[in-house]
Amino acid sequence: MNKLKDKCVDIVIYEPTLGGDEYLGYRIVTDINEFKKISKVIITNRYDSLQNDIKDRVYTRDLLKRLDISLF
Repeated sequence: MNKLKDKCVDIVIYEPTLGGDEYLGYRIVTDINEFKKISKVIITNRYDSLQNDIKDRVYTRDLLKRLDISLF
């Protein structure tokens, strides 16, 4: 993230449970629709069905795209 920030890339974090407007100097967005609207690229650890409508902008290492990991 620091390398992107050094190149003046605007980084926004979507985290609905994190309080506040900022975390480690990065803007926090708690509304998924706002996040989708302002994001050109989304990097995520796990794919979620909330991303289905923007999957062309989602990059993840979650190759299996397990939507409910509690089943495993």
